[in-house]
Formats: sequence, C-alpha cells, structure tokens
Amino acid sequence: GGYVFVDNTTTTTFPVPDLSPATTGNYSVSATTVIEGQKSDAQAFTTLNAEPSKPDAPTVTTLSASSLRITWTEPVPSNGDIVKYEVYQENITSAANPTLL
Repeated sequence: GGYVFVDNTTTTTFPVPDLSPATTGNYSVSATTVIEGQKSDAQAFTTLNAEPSKPDAPTVTTLSASSLRITWTEPVPSNGDIVKYEVYQENITSAANPTLL
C-alpha cells in the first residue's frame, strides 16, 4: 500500500506512541520549504515483542488407560511470535499407586 500522511513537525524527531508489540511497518519523511520535497527512502521498523497473554486452560482428553492428549489455543494477543510452550503437571496421583507421582 501507499504511504499515509501522519503529521507535521518542525523538529527532526517525531514520537510514535501506542503501537502494539511486534508491529511492523515503514516510515519516510519529506522536507518542505515553500515547495514540498521528495519523500526519503523508507525505513522499516519492528517494535519489540512483549509477554504473551495468558493462555486459556488446556483441554485434556483421555486416549487410553495410560495416555492423554493435551491441546490448547495460542494466546490472544500473542504480542509476538511464540517460540515455545511449556507444559506443566501438578497433583498427579495414580489409583494403582496413590502416592504423588
């Protein structure tokens, strides 16, 4: 897509607040005397990732007497690319051996 005019400024610094994590895009600038000059080459940017949102509770499906399948959905917003998931277990007991596994 084309560029969209953002704002006028009389300084060589322009703050851009309130972007979402992992946002990408491009910026260019032009200078104006009494005549507007050409736009600069574009500069690409990517904002930093942030902590992902808390995932919803997983779904645990019993497959057999000795196995399960655990599934979940990606957190929204992910605030960047998810590079791994960590799966934890707690309070596991067995009817055959009632001590904590």
